[in-house]
Amino acid sequence: MAVHLGTLSRLTFHPATLYTAAWSPDSTRLAVAPFDERVQIRAANGSGIPVTLSDELVGRVNDWSPDGHTILIGQQNSSTGQDVLSLPVSDKPQPLTPVLNSQFDEVSPRLSPDGRWLTYISNESGRSEVYVVPFPGPGGRRQISVNGATPVLEAITWSRDGKQLYFRDSVGALMAVDIQAQGSEFRFGLPKQFFAAPGGAWPLDTAPDGRILAMIQADQQVILPLTLVLNWDAEMKK
Repeated sequence: MAVHLGTLSRLTFHPATLYTAAWSPDSTRLAVAPFDERVQIRAANGSGIPVTLSDELVGRVNDWSPDGHTILIGQQNSSTGQDVLSLPVSDKPQPLTPVLNSQFDEVSPRLSPDGRWLTYISNESGRSEVYVVPFPGPGGRRQISVNGATPVLEAITWSRDGKQLYFRDSVGALMAVDIQAQGSEFRFGLPKQFFAAPGGAWPLDTAPDGRILAMIQADQQVILPLTLVLNWDAEMKK
């Protein structure tokens, strides 16, 4: 969508109804994958021929690293559940490399703006929580959330300056966490409610000026009026 014009342009023509995608750091390309298909890189303006990037089928595209070299992939594994894998950006198909593949589920991976920290959601504690680890590692993990998180595709995003982390908590509220990261040091505050909507909020992205793009789901159903026409057959005879 061209935001300044309000116009839509079709980019993909695969018959699939479920797609995931991630922007390249310079916003000129998109890594796109229908569910259970191979990742392709396409020009954002629709020009040129798509390049197939993965040599195997993937579950979803989650993120593109700030240095432009790596794409993060979410994948279902029969023995380890939901995992996070990396895919190198190239001009030909590449294999996937495990990043997070414990016996627990790891979903919703998002890299910090400097590419040094990876946040994700895991159920290793018995419920879903937000964690952070150095990227590409090694290093220990830290738990960011305290009252749970929602393990969905769009559940975590960073501010462009890397000083705030936003995530959807277990009841759907949008939470904000202050971040101080320098070198190998990573410090963070307690999560605070940033925004709440009746049906919950999904943090999608942040703008350079600090605005947050979020998806809101209203919990109120639209009630259409019902019109009852009496003696309608007589009206038809007129």
